[in-house]
Amino acid sequence: MNPIYTRELSRWLGTDHADRTPPLALVDAVKQVSDGLIKERQLVGTAYLNTQLLREAYQTFWWPMTYLHAATVLGHAVELEDGAKVLDLGAGGGSCSAAALDLANRNGVSIHLTALDHASDALKALQELLRPRLNGSTLNTSTLDLEFMDSTEQFDLILLGHVLNELFTHDPNRDQLLVDFVDSVLKRLKPNGKLVIIEPALKETSRTLHRVRDQVIASGASVVAPCTYQGPCPALQDNDWCHTSLSWEPPVYIQKISNLSGIDRTRLAFSYLVLTQTPQKRDAYRIVSEPLHTKGRLRYLACGPEGRLPLVAPESRVKGENEVFRRLPPGDLIEFGEGQEKGDGLDISKTWVRRVGSQDEPL
Repeated sequence: MNPIYTRELSRWLGTDHADRTPPLALVDAVKQVSDGLIKERQLVGTAYLNTQLLREAYQTFWWPMTYLHAATVLGHAVELEDGAKVLDLGAGGGSCSAAALDLANRNGVSIHLTALDHASDALKALQELLRPRLNGSTLNTSTLDLEFMDSTEQFDLILLGHVLNELFTHDPNRDQLLVDFVDSVLKRLKPNGKLVIIEPALKETSRTLHRVRDQVIASGASVVAPCTYQGPCPALQDNDWCHTSLSWEPPVYIQKISNLSGIDRTRLAFSYLVLTQTPQKRDAYRIVSEPLHTKGRLRYLACGPEGRLPLVAPESRVKGENEVFRRLPPGDLIEFGEGQEKGDGLDISKTWVRRVGSQDEPL
């Protein structure tokens, strides 16, 4: 986790309240939100943020994590110019909007931010939170049912933070409706504009995102991140799914809620896509697995220009030009020389390996 993002988060959170014990009603509400969005999912697609206690639970416990999801993705794959128009669809409590404002502040620019959501009370809370921190940017909000969005305004950046998994949940043609929705959102981008989609790291929601990815790419969109491969998602073919996992040290008050609720959030897991209408091409491969040590051999899964492939090397030969291969965290971007096909993957022990980026660094 980039420490810049946690420092900026602390400014949004203010006092940590480390000396306080979270009220049981708040802890119960956090568990209710968790069950409603992750386990039983009965809150999905509802305006639960209009309920004061559930909104307080979300803002206190879940908002900081969603902020860090968005801050990480935006810092990795998005640049904002002065006067950029940003649309936060399904803005909720404003975590993605806050991350966009912080990115603008780091870039020394002002933006025109529009936040839309179907929960009017959540938008009021968003305004109270964001207006003191606009720093020259502008903010407009509006209540809107996302499934019936109708607009032709063009934007430099559009944010969909944990939105797709809540749309069309009971429709038998859900995948196609999601593809049509994302296609319609992509059409609202200016040339070189970007659409950021962040989703829960659950297998079901992640694989849905992968399927949507494949279809919008087939229609002409390109992936900026995390994929450097522009073909059909290999994870779908392997009955697998890709997601990002970040370690962080939660503020004391959030850790207390975590302990009381039994909800472990010491790692932040999410899936994401950054899409554009502009063709993309990168030669790098992204590491999509933890290192696997087997009988003296080191193995990673990497995904890149030619799809997903295992990279391997005897650990005794990881040195010199390929020393970086010894420790490659998931999300790192690498380039390498010509390897040799082996039974367990592409052996890179006799060539060079170069780390060219990580998920905590700008592309």
